[in-house]
Amino acid sequence: MGKQAIRTINMVRLGIVLAIVYWPFEAIVDATLSGEGTFSEHLFTSDLNELWMRIAISTLIIGISIYAHRMISVQQGLVEQTSRLNRLLRFLSEVNQHVQRRRSSQEMFDEICNAAVEFGGFHFAWVGVAEAGRGGIKPVALAACSDACRQSVAQASAGDHVACGMAMQAMAEAKPAYCNELKNSECKASWRVPLQQSGCQSAAAFPIKLQNKPFAVLVVYTGDAGFFHDKEISILAEAADDISFAITNLKHQDEQQKMQNMLKHIVEGTSGAAGGVFFHELTRHVAAALDVGICFVAELLGDRAQSLAIFKDGDFEDNYAKSVSGSPCEQASEGKMVVIESEVQEKYPGDQWLRDVGAESYICLPFADQSGKVIGYLGIVDRKPMKHTETMLPVLKSFSVRAGVELQRMQTGAVLRGRLEELERFQKATAQREFRIKELRDEIARLKDTLALPADNSGERDATD
Repeated sequence: MGKQAIRTINMVRLGIVLAIVYWPFEAIVDATLSGEGTFSEHLFTSDLNELWMRIAISTLIIGISIYAHRMISVQQGLVEQTSRLNRLLRFLSEVNQHVQRRRSSQEMFDEICNAAVEFGGFHFAWVGVAEAGRGGIKPVALAACSDACRQSVAQASAGDHVACGMAMQAMAEAKPAYCNELKNSECKASWRVPLQQSGCQSAAAFPIKLQNKPFAVLVVYTGDAGFFHDKEISILAEAADDISFAITNLKHQDEQQKMQNMLKHIVEGTSGAAGGVFFHELTRHVAAALDVGICFVAELLGDRAQSLAIFKDGDFEDNYAKSVSGSPCEQASEGKMVVIESEVQEKYPGDQWLRDVGAESYICLPFADQSGKVIGYLGIVDRKPMKHTETMLPVLKSFSVRAGVELQRMQTGAVLRGRLEELERFQKATAQREFRIKELRDEIARLKDTLALPADNSGERDATD
């Protein structure tokens, strides 16, 4: 029993003792003051008024002692509750300090479990992550108040999944779950017995969320029965929310870093490339960066698409043209982004190419010219469902724009080359015409020389005559 219960029992006993002692004390006082009768006569008096007075005073003494004990109990309870809340607030403060460092989720979990034991006063704390297909939660971090407790838990669980109904309930319902009497719970966790032997009497589980979806759980055990109430649950839930916020930020940072690495890889691979070489390098490096089986770039020509580069399973495929009707790229030709994370063949049963390559997932992003007209698209295809497409899309968007610029440059270059060739042909034809005109002039001059008449001297003869 706790100190509070011990003190309460002692105070009640003291009141009873005082009530009993009061009778002989009253008899001694009466015998001394009155000077009549013996102690025994006064102790066992038959005076009803005296008996009723003694009974009333004894009852009052016992009543006062009980009331005092209740007040002491309430005061002691408030002191212990304040101490308990202070420990939890200290734990919350430690959690905030740890999450601000934002190093790694594993390091954060380890430090939080240690803080729960060291500063929160818990006997045992652990963090577990649910793994699909096994029906349990795998512990990834734990801390115990003693080495004996840790060793007994380690022997009982052997690092395997924990079939903890309370933890699974917290994750399934996305809200805290608790039990204030572990001995009466239906917990099937392998470490339930050693924890109870270590003095754990109540426990609570709090979901840890990633992007508002529970993916892990924090579970704490304490040596006090009936420990968890609204205030305690509120503080610990706030700590779990802080952990969730930090995990989400870490995930966001990891995704940003991953995207930057992807961009760097693709930029380095395509720098200096142009035209058809650029599209080949783009598809090759995008497929490697995003870890997908197929990447392609196609030019839209009316209702048909002409591939500019296809990188498939580590090698380039020959380019070909196909109709966009009935395929995912039909939406892309209308300027819509297409994201199909799974079952793309079922959604587009008329696309033979998808069946030929065994496609399961498909992403396609259109790109347009300066006037806004869709001129082509960049796409990726995989034979397994795509995950974390939110990380892939910014990369694909960046390079779909780059592909559109390159295709438009190629189209503009083709137009300019055509005009240049036309101009060259015109200049050549003009030069030929000028050369022919010169030849004709020279020919006319020769003809004139050949057909020239003698000089006209009639005027001189007339003068002589």
